[in-house]
Amino acid sequence: IQSLYLGRQVFSVWRERYEEMFPLVETLINAPKGSVGITTSSTAAQGAIAAAIQPTTQRNRIIITDLDFASGRYLWSAQVHRGFNIIEIKATDGIQIAAADVIAQIDDRVAIVAVSLVSYLNSARLNIKPIIEAAHAVGAIVVLDAYQAVGVIPIDVLSLNVDVLVGGMNKWLCGSMGLAFAYVKPSLAEQLNPVYPGWF
Repeated sequence: IQSLYLGRQVFSVWRERYEEMFPLVETLINAPKGSVGITTSSTAAQGAIAAAIQPTTQRNRIIITDLDFASGRYLWSAQVHRGFNIIEIKATDGIQIAAADVIAQIDDRVAIVAVSLVSYLNSARLNIKPIIEAAHAVGAIVVLDAYQAVGVIPIDVLSLNVDVLVGGMNKWLCGSMGLAFAYVKPSLAEQLNPVYPGWF
């Protein structure tokens, strides 16, 4: 309410608070300076990445799982309209995704492996390291949704060697809705052309 009343006078204060978040998130996930962006939701962050990657006849598959958060699954599934094929890995016991089941589907036709580190349904944790290694071995990128993990599970994006990691503030970080972040590996960021660039 105060910001509505003060209008543009509060902009400088808002910008200071906004810019304070970048090094805090970078420290939390051990990300290099300048590799984290702030957005309104993890789905928006994933959408920005999805829009910047085009399918080709040789590489047009996206792997997801049935334990991923619903809005992420909707977003990645919608990429069929752009020419991607979606491969959904099922939890064999209805509880846990086996890393081996994901790896078995990774080949040189896969562009993106978009999975959740921790399932929102039951807190099952995915063994992500071998999946990242398998994806990189065939030239695919990994978009890891860590929304349910960040703040409670230590995350080191450099050690994981993950390409993209998204998370949000209102779970274990005890923040508010409408604040999320995305880490993008600097070498990948150099290759991507954002479709929807903006001021911040």
